[in-house]
Amino acid sequence: MALVLPLDQPREKLPFDTPWLGLHVSLSLVAYAAFAVAGITGIMYLVQEHQLKSRKLYPLFHRLPPIENLDVINYRLLLSGLALLTVGMIFGYLVGAVGAKKFRRKCSCPFCSGVSMLRCWPRG
Repeated sequence: MALVLPLDQPREKLPFDTPWLGLHVSLSLVAYAAFAVAGITGIMYLVQEHQLKSRKLYPLFHRLPPIENLDVINYRLLLSGLALLTVGMIFGYLVGAVGAKKFRRKCSCPFCSGVSMLRCWPRG
């Protein structure tokens, strides 16, 4: 394996290799996880509401938290997910802005945007 992969050779630093990238990715993943849990609590809310309106309480009803608690939990999860995703998008913009500045210095073509950006991407 070591003969096939050139692991001992130094790699060229990619334009988007910044410390903000890890923060952007982790904040976005935590935000998506909050949205996923909010979706699960929403389903629990709907199941419980359906059982209450139909006046048929199945054994699952007694295992679910109270409907008021589910409403508060869902609201807090959606609010925190939105805040985390907003901050993650801001850090993603910073990653793109810093990477674009590094990329423009390395590229030789006059208009580095869109498709021409991919053409001039440094190959390792």
